[in-house]
Amino acid sequence: MLFQRTLRITFSLLGAASLAGTLWSQAAAVPVAALPADYKSTLAIGPGDMLDVNVYDVPELILKVRVSDKGDVTLPLVGSMHWGGLTASQAERMLHDDLVSEDYVKSPEVSVFIAEYATQGISVTGEVNQAGIYPLFGPHTLLDAISAAGGVTENAGSIVTISHRNDPEHPEMVKIGSNGALEDPNHPVVPGDMIAVAKAGIVYVVGEVNRPGGFVMGNSSHMTAARAIALAMGPTTHGRLSQVCVIRHRDAETVLITFDLKKLLKGTVRDVPLQADDIVYVPTSGVRTTTDIMQKATIGAAAAAVIVH
Repeated sequence: MLFQRTLRITFSLLGAASLAGTLWSQAAAVPVAALPADYKSTLAIGPGDMLDVNVYDVPELILKVRVSDKGDVTLPLVGSMHWGGLTASQAERMLHDDLVSEDYVKSPEVSVFIAEYATQGISVTGEVNQAGIYPLFGPHTLLDAISAAGGVTENAGSIVTISHRNDPEHPEMVKIGSNGALEDPNHPVVPGDMIAVAKAGIVYVVGEVNRPGGFVMGNSSHMTAARAIALAMGPTTHGRLSQVCVIRHRDAETVLITFDLKKLLKGTVRDVPLQADDIVYVPTSGVRTTTDIMQKATIGAAAAAVIVH
């Protein structure tokens, strides 16, 4: 009866966590803080972008121009210029200096504006409900992009990776808290950025349980041995509850944590916090040696991994 009561409590907690994830995924209407006023000025010009170029009182240089695949633009009077990778302000300075050095205009007033990005969408992949490319024009926030993708799934991990259009070699990480909320929802993103929501870790419950298998930890950091066994529908009548164990592979060594499940449920011993890839093994009454426990648990976890993936 006590274990059944524990199961009911655990399933109630699971339902509450699922509801919290659903509510977070509907957070598109939540107002967000204003982006930094100068953020747009840091955007780099890329191949295929459409630029508005305006040099005051020079009609030939009041035009729209498309950036070539190599990052070049061709303008009247000055010819070809390489603007790929520059900001709009840097392009203005280059055009200004070129006009002055060639003695076309003594004090030119130059304006360059990125009117259209070649990659208009923000890519959202991984553990979101509707992965895809979303046409969020101009600067937006991380919450805007993930909300457009339907929010994170219940299998989402704790890390969101943002690969910025301007600096793809240095991606940024934003954490998802245990309540399913972004720790930095107002992190700025722009067209061309790529967002990836990581998948949560998996723990394996094998041996004498009613539903052995792999169970996703979600973005919660509070998965325990008792909770994992509850997800596996509890032990069978053949389980040796006094020698339940957690097998953890850490670098080159294997750690074995043994506990008495009956005492755990009575509250006389502490529950065991789990980490991703841990194996919870409930042995049969005939299993007595540590070697036998390790072998059977590893084989069971390997079978569960095949089912999960």
